[in-house]
Amino acid sequence: MTFANWLRSCATAWLGRELTANDGVPRERIEAAGTRLGIKVPAALQTLYERVGQVPELMTAFQQFLSPEHWEIRDGRCLFLEENQGVCAWAVDTEDSIWMLVDDQAYPENLNCEEFLRVLLPYQLAQGGFPYTGIAYTQDDDTYPVLEEAAMTLGWPLIADHNGLRIYGHGGHVLWALSPTDGHVYLSSRDEDDYNDVLDQIDFDEL
Repeated sequence: MTFANWLRSCATAWLGRELTANDGVPRERIEAAGTRLGIKVPAALQTLYERVGQVPELMTAFQQFLSPEHWEIRDGRCLFLEENQGVCAWAVDTEDSIWMLVDDQAYPENLNCEEFLRVLLPYQLAQGGFPYTGIAYTQDDDTYPVLEEAAMTLGWPLIADHNGLRIYGHGGHVLWALSPTDGHVYLSSRDEDDYNDVLDQIDFDEL
């Protein structure tokens, strides 16, 4: 599935409504940013901003996507995303690869721009985009078996898997863990009634 189709399908399910023109940043602003910086804006990044660039649940609920007017070039890479506490940032290079910037160092994420966004968007929902959260505490910090058992019970597919982070999801819910040894599995949901319905099916504590 193309990134544009994936984004439209997922965003509609996540938000519980159809996308509108007001959800996106006008193309002219994105193109102006590319001209100002002397770069070709990566296709996936342009699609993201055009479709959902003004949806706070996806753009600013946790990590902070910068407005195109605030994109900047760092060592030949376009910085477009800042960590929520300002500890690091992310940039994309001319080869469409994503880098984490920490102080004066750059570390590869080993993902291209589209792959990175497919992981990050559901993580935005997990970490604040969805307001209702539950937790399960695992034994011996063995996180994945509890995560996978809950996902199997609910029949939810795996939607993101990178660097230890795993996210399963369906509609207005994401079920996730930060690492195989974190010891915690989380449920994040958009709607309180739907959230409570899921809690009735799995052994989680409400936060």
